[in-house]
Amino acid sequence: MVKKLELKFKAELKKLALQQKKLVIGVSTGVDSMVLLTLLEKFQAQYQYQIIVAYIDHQLRSQSQKETAFIKAYCQNHKLTLETFTWNQGDHPKNGIEAAARKVRYDFFAQVLDKYHAQYLLTAHHGDDQVETFLMKLTRGGDISQLEALKFQRDFKNSKLIRLLLPFSKTEIYDYAQKKQIKYFEDETNQTDEYFRNRLRHMVIPQLKQEQEQLQEHVQHYIEQIDTMVSIIDEQATQKVEDLQIKPHQYRKDDFLKLDERWQDLVLRAIFKKESLELKQSKLTLVKKVLQMKQKPQGEIDIQKNIKFYQEYSVFGFTNTTKKVNIKQEVISLTVDKWQKVAHGKIGYFSDIKHLQPDDEYLAFEKPVQLKLRHRMPGDKIRFSFGTKKLKKMLIDEKIPQNLREQSWVVANESNEILWVLGIKKTDLSHFNLNDKMQYILIYRKNKN
Repeated sequence: MVKKLELKFKAELKKLALQQKKLVIGVSTGVDSMVLLTLLEKFQAQYQYQIIVAYIDHQLRSQSQKETAFIKAYCQNHKLTLETFTWNQGDHPKNGIEAAARKVRYDFFAQVLDKYHAQYLLTAHHGDDQVETFLMKLTRGGDISQLEALKFQRDFKNSKLIRLLLPFSKTEIYDYAQKKQIKYFEDETNQTDEYFRNRLRHMVIPQLKQEQEQLQEHVQHYIEQIDTMVSIIDEQATQKVEDLQIKPHQYRKDDFLKLDERWQDLVLRAIFKKESLELKQSKLTLVKKVLQMKQKPQGEIDIQKNIKFYQEYSVFGFTNTTKKVNIKQEVISLTVDKWQKVAHGKIGYFSDIKHLQPDDEYLAFEKPVQLKLRHRMPGDKIRFSFGTKKLKKMLIDEKIPQNLREQSWVVANESNEILWVLGIKKTDLSHFNLNDKMQYILIYRKNKN
């Protein structure tokens, strides 16, 4: 049994090509990490890698002082580099201790990796951990991709995280420790049923193993299948998201609604991931429902703190409410023979037409007119040959999104009548054809890129 485990471990080690590499080993003094450390030491001479032991005293159990003294003596006797960190009890949160401890642990590992410029972080997760993690995620629900559970190897910061014991069961690890007389400490907190993982470990998984001895292998097989299918689906969904994207954080609504409804769900999930948003089924369902409501072409939903989902006619997207654009109610008098920069271009008022280029938009006048540039204001109206129309109503009819309405520039005359909403609409009463009588011209030139 010992020889078989060592040969299997060596085969996994050989695949990784760790020669001359620096390895940070997360060690807790429990049976799993002490077996991992022992196996790595056994093959160190052959593969010539450097071992750096990273140990944290979480101060969560009474024996932590003994464990700390033990690992210090062990590393000194075995001539191993040791890095330690103490998580003081005063820094422990009142709730969510497991999640907080995990964050502290991996933050410390990242610091050690950085300090030694190490390429690999090795942890002692094993096959039973895989089953527990799979069942925990299956029970809690969520995104199917999360059922991929623990991967043998994944990226971590600028290094790789490797779980070399994943192919082995807890029974195999205990058996190896007993036969090799490896000293380790039992974690007292593993014996209590206060935590969900422990309840699965003590009550559920033993029953499942009685029903099916190959539970670990079957779970691993399912995870590998899920991983393959999710990878294929993610690749296609990502491509569809790229096809829908107009610009950062904005997407084509009409093209999204043309997708098969099953793809709509998958693409929405991919968009949420791309936007680094929390994947909550309730939010995904609500967003999809809003997008499918034809009678409401505009709307907003709070997605999470400072992030809103919006839809505006043919587009939808996400905005950060902490970065809201502040529209200044400034009024700019347009001076003859001078350009004025505006968003996406520039506007100029000239005493002849020589400045006009083929792609320019313009208004022409027979005599000088006092013109000013400003943002729209409540009560603004624009006059057409058929009568006046409220500017707000006109912009809605033109299906101009709310945020663009607020940012749009208008040109008004001395009577404060709107002659032009730049890039959107001009009054037909002021839109003359160019001829010899035209002495003044107002030009709007958009940026070409």
